Amino acid sequence: MSRLKPDETLLKYLQTRPRSLQKELGISDLGQPFERLMEKAAGGERDKTLQDVWPLGVGTAMHSLMENALRHHAKHNHGITEAKVSYYYKRPARKENSVAGHVDYVERDAKGNFIVYDWKFLGETLWEKIAVKNQVPAEYQCQLSYYARALERRSNWGECKHCYLGCFRKSTGEFKRVEVTILARPALDFIARQAIAAYDTMRKGKPLDSVLKDWVDPTAVIETAGTLEFHKFIIAVENYMIAKRKLADRTLEENAWRNNEQS
Repeated sequence: MSRLKPDETLLKYLQTRPRSLQKELGISDLGQPFERLMEKAAGGERDKTLQDVWPLGVGTAMHSLMENALRHHAKHNHGITEAKVSYYYKRPARKENSVAGHVDYVERDAKGNFIVYDWKFLGETLWEKIAVKNQVPAEYQCQLSYYARALERRSNWGECKHCYLGCFRKSTGEFKRVEVTILARPALDFIARQAIAAYDTMRKGKPLDSVLKDWVDPTAVIETAGTLEFHKFIIAVENYMIAKRKLADRTLEENAWRNNEQS
């Protein structure tokens, strides 16, 4: 009988890949919901089964295939693959105040402005949501926006005019290019700061009450003030937080009333 256990071998391999071992937050993590940050802080993929890490493995393999295809057909490739970038979410612009990432593909248009692509290999649910209904999740919109704003900081890059999700349907290979609205820096800075603060709190094992109290889901940030400049952004977020606290207080009062009625 064969002693080989393919599933266990593949699981162990995926658990030792750089993406699985990465402890610091990357650009692709910043727009994630609070629960995903908690999962990553607790160990992420290392504590999962092969079924759980399978999408990550397939996505990594397909990204590598796409990168090789672009490099092989150089005459059709007018851009850069896997461009390394850093987004500075607060001043001064030092390494400790930045988050790093890799842009799948960057190219320039005829006017010299650059275009950002991020490849996504989607199952049926996400394909329907993104490629068919054009509903881009917050984490994808944040990811592409961070890439665009990070590249704009480079003096010779100019302005980013377009960001696209290059979506491939896993089951058929069907392709759809979906444009993503580029978020303003105030929203991106806010999302980055709160994600990093929350993640550090979780990693250190400290109580999460203070983090949850002031947490604003990235989707709410985008819908409330995603494209606003600084002063209007601050006002919009403050109004949102006031409304959130009022709702929380009302919920506590209603729960207390129900408990009194039941007792």
